[in-house]
Amino acid sequence: MKRILLMLPLVAMLSSHASAQSIPNSGFENWTSVGYSDPDTMFAGLAVPTWITSNASSIIHVGSANVTKVAGYTGAAGDSAVHLQTIISGTDTAFAFITNTIAGNPTSGQGGVPFAGFAQNIQGQWKYAVGGNDTALIIVGTKKNGTCHYDTIKIHGTVSTWTPFNIALHNTPGVVDSIIIAAASSNALANYGITNGTWLELDQLEITGPSANPSIPGYTFNKWNPTSVSLLTGWNINSNGGPTGVSSSTSAYAGTYAAQLITMGGPAAISTGKFAKQGPPTGGQPYSYAGTDTLFGYYKYSPVGNDTAAVMVSTSHLHTSTGANMAPLTNAANYTMFKLPVIASSTPDTMRIDVMSSIKNQNAPMGSTLYVDDFWLKSSTVEVPNVNGSISNFIAYPNPTHNILSIRYTGNNSCNANVKVMDITGKIMFQNQFDGTNPVVKIPVAQFAAGMYIYEITEGTDVARHTFVKQ
Repeated sequence: MKRILLMLPLVAMLSSHASAQSIPNSGFENWTSVGYSDPDTMFAGLAVPTWITSNASSIIHVGSANVTKVAGYTGAAGDSAVHLQTIISGTDTAFAFITNTIAGNPTSGQGGVPFAGFAQNIQGQWKYAVGGNDTALIIVGTKKNGTCHYDTIKIHGTVSTWTPFNIALHNTPGVVDSIIIAAASSNALANYGITNGTWLELDQLEITGPSANPSIPGYTFNKWNPTSVSLLTGWNINSNGGPTGVSSSTSAYAGTYAAQLITMGGPAAISTGKFAKQGPPTGGQPYSYAGTDTLFGYYKYSPVGNDTAAVMVSTSHLHTSTGANMAPLTNAANYTMFKLPVIASSTPDTMRIDVMSSIKNQNAPMGSTLYVDDFWLKSSTVEVPNVNGSISNFIAYPNPTHNILSIRYTGNNSCNANVKVMDITGKIMFQNQFDGTNPVVKIPVAQFAAGMYIYEITEGTDVARHTFVKQ
């Protein structure tokens, strides 16, 4: 009881600090993995399937995959085909697509597969149910010496049983060196008349012509690879087609996980706001700090060629911009701190943070890999005051917090202090120790009841102590 009585005045004394600004999941510790399957083989060295699909994007936007495996046209054991279906959920629309171009955009002319011979026709088996004003598509790009010519096949109506098709290619240059194939369950080019539930099934896709080799990698859709998409709690992931390139990594600066972003034909990106399919980005987290602020964090980066990654921060008030700033991230083999001043011409109400593995929106070199970890705002930190002794150089953030309270040692020497968290009755909720090399102790508070808690740092007989609020 004596301990409780001693702490209650302390709580009253320390609970007057102002609420700080907060970054959601700032240590990148909280992730959710959603499994799905994509058709066919993998590119060497990167977890990217021969057929790029809309599955990751569909899971992010509407909660489920829209490219799935179905029974093939022969009905034989092991024979499968691909099913593409448009899903509309609330205000989110996810039309299904597949493409064998690594960029995920067949109209860009990137990617495709090698093909030697005269490309004359596309043939295969299909079923479909395309109603309303919607139109399913098959796009064939025939390439020679880097120049691409396109044929677009529009599909409407209903074919309920497997039916062969053989359609002439009118825009091919004849003898080609590579082929791009894409298919979509809705009119992805015009973005018009998209209808919920529209579907298209394909099997045995081949390109035919004099002296041509008709086989395209994965044309039978018999092999499917289990994979998953990583969802980062509190952040949105750029999902405009193909693999996101975003996942958790145990190569962390502090705690258990960092965020890993790999460029896969386009920048991998995460944001505390929303990625808009058209128009400027929107959203962010509440932020109303009126003083000079700085965003800090740690990164390491392995670029391909002269690629550059970036962290951006923007502020706004009533949806009108009050400022923006960017920190370029260059080659760094080990975790390196970045400092990004937060610019606001007037008091904002919203902050948005964006991280991307490449600042090149087009033709970004595939394979550039960025790791980021342990973000915090200068305005969110609280210096931990001494109770007795000489403990110093500790900050804690964010406060209040929902999931993680980070306590950082900012001194130059190694630190072996102990950290303890108690509720206001003195019950110990958490204990850990700085290990001399890791400058941050992350305290998981998600399971704590909402309310006020006390954290205490001890080193020998020296003590530093403060309070924080679990929201």
